[in-house]
Amino acid sequence: MQGRERGPRQAPLSGGAPASTAPVAPYYDRLGPDDPLTSPDFPYTAQCPLCRSWAPSAVPPPADEHQHAVHRPVAAPMSKPVSKPVRQPARSDRQKAFALMSCISTLGLTVGQALDLIFDDNQFTYNAASADGLPLPDARSYGQMIGAFLRGRGSRRVSHILARWLRHSSGLPDLGHEERNQMYSLETQWTDLRHARPVLTSWAAQSCAAQLGAETREIIKPEHGLHAMIKTPLRQTPTAGPSSVPSSTAAASKRPLVKWSDLGETTVSGAEQLFRSTTPLLWGFLDRVTKKPRRPNPSGAVRVEYRPAHIVITGVIGQLLFCRRRTVNVLPLQRSLTLFATRASTIVYRFESRFACTTTFNTLLDGLRTAGNERIATGAAIARSTTRWFKLIFDNVQRYHRQHEMRYGRQNSMLKGSAGTLVELVDFDPKAWDLDEKLRLLSLGLRYDATTETLFDLIDHDHVHTVRALHWLQVIVEYVPQLSIFRAEVERMFRELAAKAPSAGPLRKTNVISLRSNAADLSFTTGVVKAVDDFLVTQLEQTKDNWNRRVVIVGGDGATYEGLLRMKRQRQNHDTSFDKFDHVEPEVEPWHMKWTDLSRIFALHCGTEDSSDPTTLRASLSLIGRKVPPDLHKVEFDSSLDSLMLIGEARMLDCWRVKLDADMSSLLDYFSERAAEDNLPSLDQLFQLAKELETTYSSVRAHGCALKTRNRQPLDGRAPENPEWVRTKSNDETGEDKAFGGDRLLSNASGFLNDFVDIREWCHGTAAGEIGRVYEIIKLVAFKFAVVSCADYSLEEARSKFYSLHQNAPITMTVDVRS
Repeated sequence: MQGRERGPRQAPLSGGAPASTAPVAPYYDRLGPDDPLTSPDFPYTAQCPLCRSWAPSAVPPPADEHQHAVHRPVAAPMSKPVSKPVRQPARSDRQKAFALMSCISTLGLTVGQALDLIFDDNQFTYNAASADGLPLPDARSYGQMIGAFLRGRGSRRVSHILARWLRHSSGLPDLGHEERNQMYSLETQWTDLRHARPVLTSWAAQSCAAQLGAETREIIKPEHGLHAMIKTPLRQTPTAGPSSVPSSTAAASKRPLVKWSDLGETTVSGAEQLFRSTTPLLWGFLDRVTKKPRRPNPSGAVRVEYRPAHIVITGVIGQLLFCRRRTVNVLPLQRSLTLFATRASTIVYRFESRFACTTTFNTLLDGLRTAGNERIATGAAIARSTTRWFKLIFDNVQRYHRQHEMRYGRQNSMLKGSAGTLVELVDFDPKAWDLDEKLRLLSLGLRYDATTETLFDLIDHDHVHTVRALHWLQVIVEYVPQLSIFRAEVERMFRELAAKAPSAGPLRKTNVISLRSNAADLSFTTGVVKAVDDFLVTQLEQTKDNWNRRVVIVGGDGATYEGLLRMKRQRQNHDTSFDKFDHVEPEVEPWHMKWTDLSRIFALHCGTEDSSDPTTLRASLSLIGRKVPPDLHKVEFDSSLDSLMLIGEARMLDCWRVKLDADMSSLLDYFSERAAEDNLPSLDQLFQLAKELETTYSSVRAHGCALKTRNRQPLDGRAPENPEWVRTKSNDETGEDKAFGGDRLLSNASGFLNDFVDIREWCHGTAAGEIGRVYEIIKLVAFKFAVVSCADYSLEEARSKFYSLHQNAPITMTVDVRS
């Protein structure tokens, strides 16, 4: 269609009248002002090349025609006024479709050819129109129409057309047709199909498959961190040499090996974020598979998901990538480590690795060696450093190796060994660990001048009294709901009134490194020497010719500590400090000391089975329905400590009841009445009462006062007496001396509360990270160990650390508590 200016319009010649160049009225004026075609947006007219009819157009005519558009030769005006033409009624969609198909048929085209011509990028370009002599404005107008359709700017977009093609009955193959079963086909190329519905569905499926392949090729690249490179030990063969190593293995060896930091609590969540951002299409497809629309619960309750979709999808993608490339093994390796920690059978790895859920068992072992060697290298760097230092902890490990098939040469055996752990020190001061300074202090012989009184004076007894009173206050505040407003203030009092240097430092993560285990038997002194040499010399590279002259704290349980002392005694006549292990400082681990103290409390206060003493732990355990530990000298830590805390706090609350009002039946009722009367005691009043309770019931002095007659007891340490509390048995019946006038049961109860408050402070100070508080308790508990069969934990331990006390630096406690 050729665009022309809207102004003059050619009229048919009639009666042979001569032509005239006089302009006629504009076409839109002749149609009327209300006609939609009179819009100023269509100021021109265009002529259809097929039907030769004129229609409004927004495209101006070419420049050479625009000059003659205003004065076209038209017929002479008629003598009568020209009447307005009658407007044709609007065509329906079906009429428009018929006219369009008629136009396509007139041109000798099929629908496919017409669409191919319309959507050909080269049809309406400037060069193509110029080469064929077509009007350039028309080419530009048609190109804009096609672009508007493809950009979705019209009322009918590409999605409408594709929806009609998918729903059209002619696009579906017949039942017997071969393309009937090729919907969403990935095997047959979609360009080779004919029917519309198989073509569209296969095109969509194959396009998604191509995108999935692109996403997968991107996600398996090493820079995304999904590769756990494992160093496999090379197996030498007589014919294989260095040249037999594959090039791929040599290239992979240049990549960083797997580290323990690559496998942790953030591995799965990090992989999930990576999959969501790098493989969104794959994640979306699997998300549609795992989820289904659910009706909301009418009650508004949240549905519990036992298998969260995002975790399942992350695991599935990890399996698929591991199947594609065996080095993309971070998630399977972490799952293998979980099974290894649960001591799963090796058969499990065989099945799970076939499903790409885990690695093989051999790969897992190689991964453990690789990650362990990296950590050991880090530990050796710490041991060689001039600004960092460490502490070594090791203990015996054993496993009973049972032979399930008894054959010749096979027998059941106990596999023994030792496992060590390196703990990096915090706030390291090289002067405090100087070996020469230790040897100088030992040469002064100050330890031989140390007496029991000297060590006892090292205890800050005022601090101990304050801490015990704070625990009495904390028990009542945590139990009574009306006093809960003081809980934060009590914690502040612990931080201020009970503060003891060195105080708790900033929160930090302790660097703990697991060392390789060995086959040293720690029950023999030679085994202890072999274990220490393996940990310090072989793994941490502290050799005789190259070692840091610093004190190394080597800790363990009581048996390990005793073995270390035997080792140093046997090596004391060697020539060099390295051979004599002067740099090794044995230490009993505080956690094992606490366990031993707990066992001591049970052994001391549990009583015999035939005892009628109500103050024994056995009587209280029977009342609360709990069993007495079978071995009182080595109790189970968690359950026994829980029972001890329950019994001890109940007895402290009963003492509070007697202190406030001996006639009351319940502390809760008492404080409820005081709260209703708005007469609750202040925190200062409660703290003063707590100090009195500590003096009366849980101090060492209270234990001794209860054994005296009442008239010889000091007033501030005398427990209240009820007239109903009278003895019904004589001293002869109870087995006491005739001159005895004290209260044996009260003395036993006070001794128990003294031990209980101390171990409660030990647990509380450890949880709060207060090194100074724990250090004071350990000095106090050392004297309690001296009266029972705990020689490894008694005054000998304190004597061995006497040199460090004079430096006023409880080094080891800083390490243990902060770790």
